[in-house]
Amino acid sequence: MLNRLLCVIVGLMLMAGLSSATCVAGQWQKMDGVTEVCTDCLKGTYQPTPGAGECFIAPAATYVSAAKSESVSYCAAGTFSATVGAVAASACQDCPVGTFSLQPGSTTCIMCPAGFSSGTPGSTTCVPCAAGTWSPAGTETCLDCPVGTFSRGGWDSCMPCMPGSYSNSAGSAVCAACATGEEQMVAGATSCSTCSV
Repeated sequence: MLNRLLCVIVGLMLMAGLSSATCVAGQWQKMDGVTEVCTDCLKGTYQPTPGAGECFIAPAATYVSAAKSESVSYCAAGTFSATVGAVAASACQDCPVGTFSLQPGSTTCIMCPAGFSSGTPGSTTCVPCAAGTWSPAGTETCLDCPVGTFSRGGWDSCMPCMPGSYSNSAGSAVCAACATGEEQMVAGATSCSTCSV
């Protein structure tokens, strides 16, 4: 009786050994009775290791567009995605204006800092504001400095003209000095006045 039981056990082990399959990367192994069956990973999933028992779901900011994949594709720089298990690059969205993403595989976009702007969707960087302009954070375009102020570029605000100088036009990069015989005693002036006798 014991010998018969041992024979059955050994026979089952041999059958399992003969019917087992070593699945390649991009597949997973499952048992079908005593037989191991290799099944391709579906779109949106992947498996880099041969002989694995499951497929991994593509994480956010990645996608898997073909079955039996060994790896994921990353959303390009300038795009982002929070979708898990994405099956196409269309899951990756352009960063909105005023934001950017520098690295591939971003789950969010970064707001442009003050003094910089991004006017194009899908930007990978922000551009410093030109001289005579400024911007708060997350801006699509830089704004002209108002009259009586100036900026040197990449600034988050405009500075008032110092006493003895003025600016009578918006978007000034420098303030003009008062001419000989003129004066201005206050900051942020838009003109100078004739010196008092």
